[in-house]
Amino acid sequence: FYVAAIFTKLEQRTCIKFCCKNEIKCSDTLKMLQKCYGDGTLSKTQVYQWYERFKSGREAVEDDARPGRPSTSKTDENVDEIRQLLIENRKLTIREIAETTNISFGSVQSILREDLGLILHDDNAPSHNALIIREFLVKNNTNSIQQPPNSPDLAPCDFFLFDRLKKSLRGTRFESVEAIKLKSLEALMAIPKTDFQKSFEGWIKHWHNRALKEKRPLYAQRHDKVILLHDNARPHVAKPVKTYLETLKWEVVPHPPYSPDIAPSDFHLFRSMAHGLADWRFHSYEEAQKWIDS
Repeated sequence: FYVAAIFTKLEQRTCIKFCCKNEIKCSDTLKMLQKCYGDGTLSKTQVYQWYERFKSGREAVEDDARPGRPSTSKTDENVDEIRQLLIENRKLTIREIAETTNISFGSVQSILREDLGLILHDDNAPSHNALIIREFLVKNNTNSIQQPPNSPDLAPCDFFLFDRLKKSLRGTRFESVEAIKLKSLEALMAIPKTDFQKSFEGWIKHWHNRALKEKRPLYAQRHDKVILLHDNARPHVAKPVKTYLETLKWEVVPHPPYSPDIAPSDFHLFRSMAHGLADWRFHSYEEAQKWIDS
């Protein structure tokens, strides 16, 4: 497998060199390679890089020798041992392989990437962010909306539960979407109530230490006192919420009533009344009422 991969890579570089010498476009060269080698084709970035190298006068298709002291861990025996471990269990982490083979973490990482051709792909949809996709969107004048880092439907305090949920689902294979939903629900239900409360407290701490003090310079002058004004929606005025806000020692400003006993036409008078009340100060409710009646 390893030897075949090396020869296939050198073959493709030789083909790229041939196309470059015959002044075949790089885009056409890539199409020819994809038609011939299929999924084993070099990436578009590699094809374009080698095409430019040959165009600049390079002749060798082999990799350049790297400077510095040669690695004593990257032997054929170590490469074969790591390959065999992955054949037996493809879920092994780099650190687990390093502990099993008694090879350094960096050497294992280098063997996986450079000798075995294994590249770590994250869950950020690499196919959507690939160079060929981005070039296609630019060519067709198509604007793309950036994907948010996390679901916008979740409250900030929920982000602190992601690691807890990921640990319980790690290494699990699912046969259907329903199985994923069921397992996720079981994992969420198994999280203690105290963890949910800690996640909210963690978000509060993060909010205190960063956003609040940066955007509200006067916050420090209030001796870390928080004044909260939110509407009177039922979830906000529920007893558990009120009790928890009391434990945080937050000052909750009462929400003003919506004046249900005035006609819609009276709303147009608010602006004129506001202009008339400008710069006036009343020391009691009676004074304000007297001004309005007059």
